[in-house]
Amino acid sequence: MPLRTGSVRSQASVAFARRALLACVGLSWVFLSPIQAQAQDGDGDGVPNVRDICPRTRSGRSVDSAGCDAFCEVLYDPVGTSSFLRSRLIEVGATDWGSFGTPTPPPAGWHPRNPDNPNACGFVANPADDGWVDFKGDFFVPGTPEEGFGVNVGGVDYFTSRLMGERGIVGDFTGARTDCRPRICGLRGGASTYWSGSVAGIGVDQVYSVFNEGVFILVQVTMTNRTASTQTVYYMRNVDPDNMVSVTGSYVTTNTIVAQGDGTPTSLALVSATTSAPDSYIALGSSDPDARVTYGGFSNRDVDGIWNCVGLTCATGSVQTNDIGISIAFRKTLAPGASSTFSFVYALSPGSVGSAASSWVNLMKV
Repeated sequence: MPLRTGSVRSQASVAFARRALLACVGLSWVFLSPIQAQAQDGDGDGVPNVRDICPRTRSGRSVDSAGCDAFCEVLYDPVGTSSFLRSRLIEVGATDWGSFGTPTPPPAGWHPRNPDNPNACGFVANPADDGWVDFKGDFFVPGTPEEGFGVNVGGVDYFTSRLMGERGIVGDFTGARTDCRPRICGLRGGASTYWSGSVAGIGVDQVYSVFNEGVFILVQVTMTNRTASTQTVYYMRNVDPDNMVSVTGSYVTTNTIVAQGDGTPTSLALVSATTSAPDSYIALGSSDPDARVTYGGFSNRDVDGIWNCVGLTCATGSVQTNDIGISIAFRKTLAPGASSTFSFVYALSPGSVGSAASSWVNLMKV
């Protein structure tokens, strides 16, 4: 199926809060004087270390103003069901239903790996930056393609996943649909796709972004109460991590509650699923005080049950090796007409957690 290419240098941008911008540019200002910082450029890309979020960019590559490899591509199918986003290190397929995992194949030159569902593209990653020789994933499309999002309003659960054939929250791509942006967070660019829907009087807007030279997907969600009464609303994301099953034949991952949200300003919620031989990593994480993570179950549809840890595992340090789901959930109380915006990530490399913790988890609340 022919695909159209989006604007690679679109000037569209999302106005992230100042604290998110500060988190993106990092804390290197405290280590070097201005003169020292301007004089040092460790990877020779023309961006001084003081501003270089990607300090080991390979020689000869064009970079954005944050010093990150500027390769970015966005494509979409003309019938409107699928959007595709990629940087040098990650490739993602999003659907018009708002979930990941496309019903149409990605374009030639991309790297789908899903023998059970060859027309679907979820997400794959190449953290080694070796030209996609030793890449990871597809992380959920093989087998039962469990990935989707849910909302609970007034005690009723609604869930959407295109590949699972469930559409409880109706919406579609919106606005520019998808584009490459010179700046997403601070100075760093990348690709984004935009989705808007609603259910039971609650507006649900989602922006999915991949960052230049990043190995994670940032999901920004805005929920708006369009009813005449105050509502306590839950949002959740659920995935069955299959990681390297297309290579090993095994659906089993080692699942860990790395940290659990506690409602404080320094809160961090993080759940991971890993394999070894070959190694792979996927995690759901957020620093929003209202975020909670779990593992367990499979096709989890109890949205507030995930937040309240009903029948699932949520204690920090818990570990289980099994073919089970991992989830993240949020609880927000909204007055009539009020909105709440929060963010979380799908991290596809342990390095994206360690090296970018201050960039995309801490303070990434808008």
